[in-house]
Amino acid sequence: MPSPRSQPERGSAQPAFITALAPRADTSFVIDAAGQIAERLMTWTMLDTDGELRRWLPTWRADGGDARRFRRGIGTRFPGDEAGAWRYSEAVLLPLRPAVRYLARALLVHPKHIPYAVVAALVEPSLSG
Repeated sequence: MPSPRSQPERGSAQPAFITALAPRADTSFVIDAAGQIAERLMTWTMLDTDGELRRWLPTWRADGGDARRFRRGIGTRFPGDEAGAWRYSEAVLLPLRPAVRYLARALLVHPKHIPYAVVAALVEPSLSG
């Protein structure tokens, strides 16, 4: 599992977006694929075969830059293998669904900024067991 970057210093102006929890630089493409994978999970449209995935990947473009960052980010780890990078992203993210669900429920109850330490405490139990 990728390790999150250290939290921003207290009082910093850095926004607490998902990119603040991005994995190491060589796997940052996983975060770029995360939104698209989440949408596909939500709509039950996951691409089951590699053929389907290879046909779809070139059409993934206009999404605010995630596709561009994904393609740029796979460089050294998956050179020229978008499908392999995508399958890796799925393998990293799918086991995290229970933790994401738990955190999403916490945000429904408390729809404001949640400090990193609180997020870590919320998701740690679901990651460890």
